[in-house]
Amino acid sequence: MGGYVALQLDRTCPGRFTRLVLTNTRSLGDSPDARTKRLAAAARMEESGASLPVEETVRGLVASRTERTHPEIMERVRQIVRLARPDRLGPDSNTERDR
Repeated sequence: MGGYVALQLDRTCPGRFTRLVLTNTRSLGDSPDARTKRLAAAARMEESGASLPVEETVRGLVASRTERTHPEIMERVRQIVRLARPDRLGPDSNTERDR
């Protein structure tokens, strides 16, 4: 959801940014498979308060080359994913689902 946050900051704080670089973003909604996975993950979190599946989430966020060549980045991303609060993830998942 970083791209959404960056664009909203650019809209609400005009003049604060001289440049904005968005990488690995897309304007299309989820594929049917991605939508099914996102809905299932949101339902699991809402029902049980469970956190994100760390390894599955990390593999979806980091390129395979980075996984092979930068274990320190992989560990940092794992740490960030472990900090994700389930009560904050469900609404974001639904926002992405509905776009």
